[in-house]
This record gives sequence, structure tokens and C-alpha cells, in this order.
Amino acid sequence: MINIKKICNLVTASLTFGSLMFVPIFCPIDDLSIFISIAHAEVQPYTGTGDYIGSDDELPTKAKQRAKEYAIRNALEQAGIFISSQTIVKDHKLEKDEIITIASSILKVVKDNCIAIPLNEDGSYIKYHATVTVTIDTNELNEKINEWMNINNKERNNLIEQNRVQQRIIDEQAKRIRELEQAISKSTTPQDNANIRNEITSIDRISDASTYFNRAMNYAKTKNYKQAMEDYTRVIELNPSIPEAYYNRGLAYYNLKNYNKAIPDFTKYIQMKPNDGDGYRNRGRNYAKLKNNNMAISDFNKAIQLNSRDDISYYLRGKSYYDLKLYDQAISDLTKAIQLDPKYEIAYFYRGLSYGRTNKLKEALVDLNKAIQLNPTDGINYHVRGIIYEAMGDNVKAKADFDKAKQLGYNN
Repeated sequence: MINIKKICNLVTASLTFGSLMFVPIFCPIDDLSIFISIAHAEVQPYTGTGDYIGSDDELPTKAKQRAKEYAIRNALEQAGIFISSQTIVKDHKLEKDEIITIASSILKVVKDNCIAIPLNEDGSYIKYHATVTVTIDTNELNEKINEWMNINNKERNNLIEQNRVQQRIIDEQAKRIRELEQAISKSTTPQDNANIRNEITSIDRISDASTYFNRAMNYAKTKNYKQAMEDYTRVIELNPSIPEAYYNRGLAYYNLKNYNKAIPDFTKYIQMKPNDGDGYRNRGRNYAKLKNNNMAISDFNKAIQLNSRDDISYYLRGKSYYDLKLYDQAISDLTKAIQLDPKYEIAYFYRGLSYGRTNKLKEALVDLNKAIQLNPTDGINYHVRGIIYEAMGDNVKAKADFDKAKQLGYNN
């Protein structure tokens, strides 16, 4: 099994729909007993329809976009009903809202069409009727359900509520547009008319920001971080009040190894959401990459203060202590990370290194054995264990481990 934490320590999964974006952060831990019984196909299509009444004061592209959002919602409703009837999860029944929340993160629009139907003789009001076909890959859905089952109930409920909020925002935007259009017809001064049109423009800018945000998330999924960063920048220009745009752009900068630019984005996110430890953790990660371990530790302290069960922050703080040669503090933090996640391979690895640095060779050997048990294909684990065997005077086992490390592609 690939150790996800050793690769990146953080998995970001986006759940986006409509005009609101929410970016949950979680890391899958174990595989659960999940069986999805969908016969004869790995990709399931769902078709939904949606109507939106616009006026000649509204840009047709925006009206069509809103009709399409309603059609996607309708398709998701159908997907939720079908998938919930076909999905079996051990010791947990997936509710319809959970299915919709999960499915919304992986749907792909493969076909859409929108027609305009005049509702009155002068054409001042038009109904836009959208038909959208989306597909959901059942293999990808299975993976997402595994991830979903490995986050706690509180986080699941938060994500479900976010999707409900998204639906409300779509409806409220449409309602507000209708009110503003009616107000234009009744406005008595050019200034009133201009103010109303400015508000409509503002709503449209928010809608445009949503479009760029969703595209950026897709770029990030395919590891096209440069394009993702550029789209998040556009989101921020259109709507600077979205904290997740700064957070995700910070992640893109991190993956592009542009740590100096990532730090201001996480700082902005922290200003907007000061009680979310993820912002501090990720800013600290960038400080650590810049070898500013004292600033990194300060951020990890705050992340842990906000979430005492944040195993990743304990690991990262332990790694910073290791880099500062404060091995006892490193051992303490890495032990806490392991207590919170007994399968945290890289924490065993660095705790083993820390034990080795303090000449506790037996303890170091136990940790390296565990790291190899959890990830037997990583050559560095064998190489470091070889060093421990060498220090213990067992040159035969040391040579075997050095040879194994080279066989796996690790060359010191």
C-alpha cells in the first residue's frame, strides 16, 4: 500500500457545487469493507434538467449557467437515489445527502444543452431550459467513499451542511436577481438604476469566481499546479472574500516549491479563518521547507492548540525538532503522532532516526522494522536500518539491508 502521508502528508479533496466552494482536508487511513454493486458499467450517466427565468437585463450566459446548475443538481439527486440503493458499507448506511456530497466531487459533465423560450411577447422574460448529462466513475466513487468513511462524523456532517448551504446560495442568488430586475423596471432615477445594475454585476462576478474555482480544482486534481495557481489568482481578483481560494493557491504554490509565495496566502487564510488549524499547519510546512524551523514550530504549536488530535502537526513539529537536533523533543512529538495514527510510517522512520542519534539503537531498530513493515518498498528505510545494524556490530544484516536499499533504487 502506498503511504500517502510519506508522499505529501496531506490529501485535499474538493467538494464543489454551484456558487460556493468548500475544501475539506483529510487523509485516508485504512481501507474499510465497502462493496459497490453496479452491474455492467464502470461509468454511470445521469441526466438532469433545470429551468431558470431570466430577463433582457441579464446576460444570457449567466442565465444559462444558472439553469445548468439546477440541471446538475437534478442529476445529482438521481445519482444519489441510485447509488444509495447499490452501495453497501460495513456498519454504516450511507444517507442520500452523503452520497450527493461525495458524488458532487467526482461528477463530470459530458453533455449539456440549453434552449431559450420567450415567456411574453416583447421577450423581456425568457425561460432557459437546460439538459445536462453527467457521469460518475464507480471506481473513483469507491475510492472517495473509502476516504469519506475515514473522516469523523463531525467533519462528515460539516461537509453535508456545506452542500446544503450551496443549494441555498444558488436559490438566493436567483431570487435576488429577480428582485433586482423588478427594481430596475420601477427605478425612478439614473443613480438608482446604476446601483441596481452594479449589484447584478457583483453577483455575476461571484458566479464567475465559482467557475474559475471549479476549474482550478480540476487542474489541481491532475497536478497542473501552475494553471491551478493562475485560476485561483483570478478567483481572488473577482471575489477576494473566499478564504479557500487563498488556502488552495497556497497549496499550489507549495507543490510548485514556491514557498515564499505560499506563506502570504496561508497568512491571509489564517486572518480570515483564525480557528482553523489547517492554515497554521500548512504555513508551518512552508516555513520548514525554507529551513525556518522556529517559525514552523510556532505554527505547529498553534495547529495543535486548535486540534489536539492533529497527528500530522505532531509529526511535522517532530520533524522540525529533528532538523534542529532537538532529538528528545522530536521523539516526544513523533510518539504522539504514532499514538494518534499507529500506521504513520514516516513518523516511525524519523523516531527511529532520532533514537539512533541519541544512541538508543534497540529502540531505533524497532521503529525501522515497523517502518519497513508498513512500507516494504521504500529503500531509505532499509538503508537507515542498515546503519543501525552497522552501529550494533551486525555487519551481515547491515550489508543485506544496504543491498536491498540499492535494489529498490535508493543510492546514498
